[in-house]
Amino acid sequence: PGQLRATVERVAKAQFSLRKEPDDAAPFYMALGKKAALLALYMAVGNEKLVGFLSNDFETERWRTAALKNAYALVSRRNWPLAVAFFLLAK
Repeated sequence: PGQLRATVERVAKAQFSLRKEPDDAAPFYMALGKKAALLALYMAVGNEKLVGFLSNDFETERWRTAALKNAYALVSRRNWPLAVAFFLLAK
């Protein structure tokens, strides 16, 4: 399990380093439960909209519902990596 987590984290870092786009690494960091690391990537690239959204408490029903709605909207726009991340965020 520890080796798998380390491998997934390396994949997440590699995905981000390819295009410097946090969306590419988002599903991996969310699968690892590392929302703070993903938040830091969005801060680094200056995406204040997602920084604001990810800063909310997703333990509450209101924000879980918002994450699900956004996930379905992202699916309709075929933004698969970010949609997966938002589904994981809403779990």
